Amino acid sequence: LIIHTCRRLGIEVVIESGRARGQSTAMLSKYLPEAVIHSVEMREDADARIGRARCATLSNVILHQGNGSFEVPRLAGEVAPKRTAILCDGPKGAAAVSIIAHCFERWPHVCVGFIHDMRRLDHGAPSPHRAAAVARFPNAKFSDDPKLLARKSASTVACCRLWKSVQRSRPTRTPDIPRSTSTTSLSLPRTRKRTLQPVTTKAATVVVRPRA
Repeated sequence: LIIHTCRRLGIEVVIESGRARGQSTAMLSKYLPEAVIHSVEMREDADARIGRARCATLSNVILHQGNGSFEVPRLAGEVAPKRTAILCDGPKGAAAVSIIAHCFERWPHVCVGFIHDMRRLDHGAPSPHRAAAVARFPNAKFSDDPKLLARKSASTVACCRLWKSVQRSRPTRTPDIPRSTSTTSLSLPRTRKRTLQPVTTKAATVVVRPRA
């Protein structure tokens, strides 16, 4: 979903906060080769060291050390006026919502924001993180919305058919298809006439289009 959306919006720069082992960073680098990926990580632990090593040879990735709450807005300002996406996987919840809302308000070139882990339920109770996103972005839609899930099912069938076709024609190869990870939210700050059709996601996604 993230890759699809960034391609649709012509994103030139992605600012990622919360790199950990670099799985998302490597995916962004591979499938958005024309974009520059700024990846921020605050921690200095085993996962962070694995992530740095994993991303060291990625030519379109720039690694940063620091707190995403401060580094993301700073980087967003520095990359202007390039079309920019923000991906928050740390901090999470209300803090991530605030970061993206702040960037939307301050920087017109920030086109889209993604937030991981916006599940409907948190330990069996309604998620306060999701409530914070809905409160800040009242036009939000999530990927566990039944209508989006119905579209996802149709896309999944098509992908399975493609996969089987490739396997039959190239039995020794596995098709190189990007996979989504955990729970994501997607925020689009500006009204657009066309309808975004996100596909192939397993995660909760927020789509925000504030009224003009």
